[in-house]
Amino acid sequence: MLILPGQIFSQGDASRVACDSLYQNRCELLVCLSNGRHFAEAYRYLLRNEMANCSGAEVQWARIKVLGANRKYQEARLLLDELRDLYPNEGKYYTENARLDQMELMENYVLPAVVTPLASANSVYNELLAWLENDVPVILSDHPKFAAYFPARKESRIGYDFVSTRDEQPQADWHSSLRKLGFEQLGPGQIISDSILFFTGVREARYDRKSDTRKLEIFEFNLKNKKLKSLPEPINMDGANNAYPCFMPSTGRLIFSSDRPGGRGGMDLWESTLKAGHWSGPKPLPYFINTPSQELFPFVKADTLYYSSNRPEMGFGGMDVYAVDLNSGKQWNMGEPINTPYDDFRLTFVSQEEAYFVSNRPYGTGADDIYHVRWAAAELFFEEITGVAAWPPEAIGEEVHLVDTDHNILQSSVIDVDGKFRFYNVKGYENYEIVLPDVNIPDGLSLDILNSKGRLIKTVTSDLKGSFQLELLDPLDFFIDVITNEDESILDIDIRGAVIPPRGGLRLVLLDSAGVTIGTSYTTADGKFIFESVKPDNTYQIRSEVLNVNDTIHILNGKGQILNSISPGTSKDYIFMRLGTDDRVITLTNEFQQKVRISDTEVFELGRVYFDWDAFDISETGKQALLKLIAVLKVNPHVMVELSGHTDSRGSDSYNIKLSQYRIDSVIRFLELGGIDRKRMSGTGYGEKHLRNHCSDGVECTEEQHAQNRRTEFKIIENSNPQINDSNSK
Repeated sequence: MLILPGQIFSQGDASRVACDSLYQNRCELLVCLSNGRHFAEAYRYLLRNEMANCSGAEVQWARIKVLGANRKYQEARLLLDELRDLYPNEGKYYTENARLDQMELMENYVLPAVVTPLASANSVYNELLAWLENDVPVILSDHPKFAAYFPARKESRIGYDFVSTRDEQPQADWHSSLRKLGFEQLGPGQIISDSILFFTGVREARYDRKSDTRKLEIFEFNLKNKKLKSLPEPINMDGANNAYPCFMPSTGRLIFSSDRPGGRGGMDLWESTLKAGHWSGPKPLPYFINTPSQELFPFVKADTLYYSSNRPEMGFGGMDVYAVDLNSGKQWNMGEPINTPYDDFRLTFVSQEEAYFVSNRPYGTGADDIYHVRWAAAELFFEEITGVAAWPPEAIGEEVHLVDTDHNILQSSVIDVDGKFRFYNVKGYENYEIVLPDVNIPDGLSLDILNSKGRLIKTVTSDLKGSFQLELLDPLDFFIDVITNEDESILDIDIRGAVIPPRGGLRLVLLDSAGVTIGTSYTTADGKFIFESVKPDNTYQIRSEVLNVNDTIHILNGKGQILNSISPGTSKDYIFMRLGTDDRVITLTNEFQQKVRISDTEVFELGRVYFDWDAFDISETGKQALLKLIAVLKVNPHVMVELSGHTDSRGSDSYNIKLSQYRIDSVIRFLELGGIDRKRMSGTGYGEKHLRNHCSDGVECTEEQHAQNRRTEFKIIENSNPQINDSNSK
């Protein structure tokens, strides 16, 4: 993709053709491939060719850009350091170093989204998203003999046809009217209320064929009466390009791109407001949005502005999609999988979960292709996977594709010198095919698949076609490690259960009442599972792709007794109603400011707070747990705490009753010193009446087994006297 003055948006393949003539000069060829941003091909070239004899800053910069685009950040930084020492006046060093940092950081913030090519629209030519009609994208495509976008892929007697993404989508009657209005080019726009089209265009009269120069204008087309008008000054300024309108009817605000004087350079984003039929004087958007680079294709959804820019300091390379909160001014790069080291632009939302954008990433059908993006449901998971095999020597440096069941190429990678390739942001619970299009792979070659932590998750072998079938439906092969809660709350609970009929190795997912995934677990050989330390809620969903309507899940208590039995509904979800209609539910804020729901009969333990034998002083671990309880009580003044103390069986019954009461008194004193009103607390020592295990009098047990019985538990109950609060504490 190359931005040309007066072009709607065009890209030729001239840069790649020019590189072919340099095949005898490896240094110049690498620079040419890098400048043309053919990064995947350039990296394959680096792997296969010795570049030690290539000197000069230009070659070094080319290598740095190629390595960065292929996630070789450490190698790129080493070359950057050499460049800084050899060419100290190269000011680009700091910008490029910051960009590498940004790219590496963005790997940790991958969008939970699925990106697929729009196969029904993409071709060997360039496609550009024009606008949405009834939530269906209308596509503009360039004709082979022109270097600019046209609203057609084929010529007809009446002019040019729009490209529809659905064969059954009827052509709107106003399309033919728009074709006949004398446009040399059409460009992106927006339909307002099914009646007005704002769009970009170049009239035949504004196109100088001798100099091949154009000026872009913004037009308004009435879809009802078929009347067209060019937006007046000050929107369309003579001598400037004005393009890509985004109009907000509720406020009358128009955001568009223009290279008029007063900007920061190139095409900047400007805004104007329509009041009483007149447009206000356009003003540039703030400096943190506009840069000396290009800012294009604005799209506003709710209070967020999305736009595209090829700024060097925040991007992956080429055009990236950015977002900015129009209220706070907070701005961010949209990150993967939307943005890549190539050109990614023109993000247009259909709904909260669905959008389209344009990209020239290398594994597309042609140059600029249309891609569909859907934000994933909460239960879906994404992960990086690595493949490694004993490849034939000719495979090093070759491309490898990740292909879905619809035969779409989702990602492309390169086999490195260590025999590894990587795919990023791969969605779980899917079947894929791994293909090397240019290498003859022998039948039966073993390919190890590793997760992001380097753990082997499965080994697959090549088939007769030389492809590898990667099936990720089996939970044992799924590559997400078990979710754990690093910051456990004292109100967290364990959910135990068993799948009937029992089967081992099944992967289960736990969702809370809001549909958020909060845990995963695998069944043991007898079908049992446990979700440890999850946030208490009144309702949960348990999901698994392999369970069916005939399976049952038993919910168990700590002793293995059945508390509840659940079967799937029509959605194949197992709904566990933890709190019933007879429970007195208390809604609390835990120490991490999360809303939780508990019953006033539930018993919680203060973490692993075990007193030493025959002692009632609080351990350091116990103090940390009590500090959490203090935090909970302070943010929930409407509740009280009821404590219970327990000992092991060693010693007499009467002594243990006293010892457990001493322990409760120690806990209450600690809570009181922490600012909790004494009247909000009560406690009873039960001695050895409620042992957790078999270690009763006369039974030989280990110290660890006895320690399990030395504990302090608590229940949360409603405050019976609302006037009691911590402000009364002294």
